[in-house]
Amino acid sequence: MARSLSQSRSHLSKQYKTGWQGEAFVEKLLTQNGWQILGQRWRCKSGEIDLIARDRQTIIFVEVKTRSDRNLDHNGSLAITLPKQKRLYQAALEFIAQNQELGDYILRFDVALVHKNQNDQFRLYSYIESAFSTTTLA
Repeated sequence: MARSLSQSRSHLSKQYKTGWQGEAFVEKLLTQNGWQILGQRWRCKSGEIDLIARDRQTIIFVEVKTRSDRNLDHNGSLAITLPKQKRLYQAALEFIAQNQELGDYILRFDVALVHKNQNDQFRLYSYIESAFSTTTLA
C-alpha cells in the first residue's frame, strides 16, 4: 500500500534522525580515539561528507551508514556505490580547496557501519579504513 505524504515525511524524518544519531555515535568514538573532528555533515556542490577528522598527518573523510533491524541492507555496505564514492571524492577535493592549509595531509576515505537495535542502542558493526581507492575515481 502506498504511503500518504505525511507518512512519507514521518518515515524520512525517522531516517534522518537515525542517521544523525549514528553519525554522533561515530563522532564520539573517533574523538575518544584522539581524532580531531574538522567537520560534520559538511556540504558543498558535490554533496555531503558525514564526518571529517584529522589523525596526525591524515585527513579522514568518513561516510557513516546507520541501519536498524528492519532494514534489508542491514549493515549499510550496499549504499557505498561507485557514484557515491565519486561524490565523496569530489566533495573532499572541495573541502581541501577551501582549507588549503590541509593540502599536504594524506587523504583517506573510511566507512563506518552502525547498527541500531530495537531499543535504540547503537553499536559499531564495522569500521573500514581506506574503504576505497581514489586512483580510479579521478
